[in-house]
Amino acid sequence: MKCSLVKYRLLLAAFGIVLQFHPVTGLGAGPLPDAALVQNLSAYYPNLSCTALAAKSQFGGEGFKFLRTEIPWYWDQLKKDPTQLLTSSQQEKFRNFLGFCAGDAHPENFAIQTTSTGQPIFAINDRDDATENCPVLADFLRFLVAAKLSGRPVDATALTQTYLAALQAKPGSAEDSFIPADFLTSGLPAIQTEDDDAAPAPGDKTKGYCDEKQLASLTQVLASVLKVDAAKIKFKGQDKSHDSGNGKVKGCKTEIKTTGGSGGVIRYEVKYSVAGVEQPKMEFKSTQAAGPTFYTGQAAPTEQRYQLACQLEAQKSDCRLTKMGDLTFLLRVKDRNDRAVSLDPTKDQQGKEQLANILHNETVVLARLHRSNLTQGTAADYAQSLKSMEQNPKNSLAALASRVAQRAQEAAAHLKKISPSDFVNQCEASRSLLQIPSGTAPAAVSGAASGSGGSNARGVK
Repeated sequence: MKCSLVKYRLLLAAFGIVLQFHPVTGLGAGPLPDAALVQNLSAYYPNLSCTALAAKSQFGGEGFKFLRTEIPWYWDQLKKDPTQLLTSSQQEKFRNFLGFCAGDAHPENFAIQTTSTGQPIFAINDRDDATENCPVLADFLRFLVAAKLSGRPVDATALTQTYLAALQAKPGSAEDSFIPADFLTSGLPAIQTEDDDAAPAPGDKTKGYCDEKQLASLTQVLASVLKVDAAKIKFKGQDKSHDSGNGKVKGCKTEIKTTGGSGGVIRYEVKYSVAGVEQPKMEFKSTQAAGPTFYTGQAAPTEQRYQLACQLEAQKSDCRLTKMGDLTFLLRVKDRNDRAVSLDPTKDQQGKEQLANILHNETVVLARLHRSNLTQGTAADYAQSLKSMEQNPKNSLAALASRVAQRAQEAAAHLKKISPSDFVNQCEASRSLLQIPSGTAPAAVSGAASGSGGSNARGVK
């Protein structure tokens, strides 16, 4: 089902539904009706069933989880009524400097990865929301907002100065040097990884094994992508009697995450061999509309957008997309050497210094991405524009990030008050009123286990 963002906005306007969120102090007043928040989310994710959307929208009142999961909300808030958040000068800066955005910039969306040539690099590791012709200032602001909501000690003013310095650095200069080698080898806290061969926990309806149809589909896709005979492809456990005699192949698993930006999106993780030679673990992740689309109103072709994100964000030239049924999937090699950022190990005193180092390097990475890929405006003019904004503390990026963070925290708190059953009822009523067909994507793997399964969460296939 293809869905038009413009159609939803026109429908919402026609019915006169108020979708404004509770303004922060000094920017107006007025309570936020719970139904308005659910109506927003129902329109963002038309392909998710109301039950799946209710599962995706459980944050325990945590603003950080809300911002990470409800990515369209952030961009839609900036677009819908910017005067509630931005001065006229800030709105102008949003319009004047466009370029390539990460789209979902937050502290845990970075990782030490390997490029296509096998070199280690610290880079953004999520391609789902990356897109062109996007206000880069809003992209950096999102990073600051997320950092503030993370619950860690964050100096947003210092990070803004780091961003400015990186924007003005000459390519190849000391200020523009790549992330230090010691950070690439030991700069991230150790993260406990899951056991690849562990069976899904009993009662976990979000994870499971591939069924026979999925095995057949994935085999054909791998054969086409790798240009090999399908008969030579074997999933781990497939060449023996099926794992534990339960008819399941341990080398092919399905998952539908309930939270996060990709909540509601089905993915497959496969461990396989070709002609007896073991291959790197591969993930098939369903694609979706980029968050900034809810601000720009323009959606770039899916394959073009993902390919460009791989190239610009992580120097990868081997990103591949493939169709399964009516869905498009991004194929990602799960490199054992990749190490993603997690804020969990930075809670103690020893971790505070690591946190500052991580946030500094993430800011440099984001600034380099913006500086090198502006499509409207120059890096020099952009930096000068930010400098002028920083001269007034009340209108600084740090102050703006605090206002947006407060709004996100309030939205998360409102969602906490809504029970899952009430959420489903409000969601279904909203979609009925707006004539939006209720999504079909389930909240559990068991409902998406045949054929290609699942659905694109944000309604773009």
